[in-house]
Amino acid sequence: GKLTFNPLTDSLKTEDGKEFFLEDPHGQELPVKGFDPGSDTYQAPPSDRSAVEVAVDPKSDRLQLLEPFDKWDGKDYQNLR
Repeated sequence: GKLTFNPLTDSLKTEDGKEFFLEDPHGQELPVKGFDPGSDTYQAPPSDRSAVEVAVDPKSDRLQLLEPFDKWDGKDYQNLR
């Protein structure tokens, strides 16, 4: 493909060399019956999170558990230029 291709004005060629234009897209602007809100599946976290365990496969190439950050010492960084 080319980055300069304009689907509104440029034609394409079939395998046998015939040129054709893409049709304008069509569809409904908004759903006729409105949007489906779906099911309410939100689950609030438990008030006591000490027993919550997140299981991540140790062989995962995408996910990892983070170690907690050190507690802030109350000092802001300054002159970071």
